[in-house]
Amino acid sequence: MSAWIVSKTHIDAIVTAIAKLRAREVDPDDLPKIGQRLWEENHRSFRHRYPKHEVQCPEYTYTPVKWPASPSESGDVRAFACALGAVCKLLACYEYQSCEHPEWPESLAHEVCQRLRAAVCAMLPGYEQTPWGLEDGPDDRGVRGADVFVVLAPYESREEVKP
Repeated sequence: MSAWIVSKTHIDAIVTAIAKLRAREVDPDDLPKIGQRLWEENHRSFRHRYPKHEVQCPEYTYTPVKWPASPSESGDVRAFACALGAVCKLLACYEYQSCEHPEWPESLAHEVCQRLRAAVCAMLPGYEQTPWGLEDGPDDRGVRGADVFVVLAPYESREEVKP
């Protein structure tokens, strides 16, 4: 594997997602601290992977990135769903770049990523409507488990994606 140091903007985008998607659980004053911890973890991973490089983590200052209005404000489910997809990709990249050292699985950064990913998944269109498990035959609505993607594809409710 390889590792690189993600940009400040990358960290800003993750921290913005935390602020927008988990606002009730996170004190806004803690956002710069969370960003600093995320960036430090990424630098730690880089130094572990490339011990000859003496790269130090700079001080982090949080700068929010643009975020789409919630579907309830704008009526635009697709823009919000695309933002959720982008968060997933940013997390995947960040985790790949930050997991090189042995303490990663127990780190606060890993926990933050896991919690944010779970929050994002729960907001994706179709999540709430999807059964917890799929049956081989039809369920009580007559829907076969194998048809789950086809049945859920034409969602119409704008309320299924909530920030």
